[in-house]
Amino acid sequence: MTGLIFTKRLFKRIKYLPLFIHEAAIWQYETCQKCGNAFRIRWHVNDEIWQKVMNVKDDSGGSMCLDCFVKKAEKISIILKDTDIRMELFYGD
Repeated sequence: MTGLIFTKRLFKRIKYLPLFIHEAAIWQYETCQKCGNAFRIRWHVNDEIWQKVMNVKDDSGGSMCLDCFVKKAEKISIILKDTDIRMELFYGD
């Protein structure tokens, strides 16, 4: 079963590769510094969580999509709750 799920995910990634390339060329707003995806969902966590996950002392640290941020938090054993994350749609200017 795991092989089937992997294969489906792989083909979906390949299918959307042209869209990723197109958006990478035209998107002028937020882009994840880890995976390179353009993101249209603006999200926030409080400064304390951001600083711990990004290992910074201020609000620096760049931009990350929510998926990469959650993975990074989990990697250092920080478990986020639903209430820790605030989201809103982002359409640019």
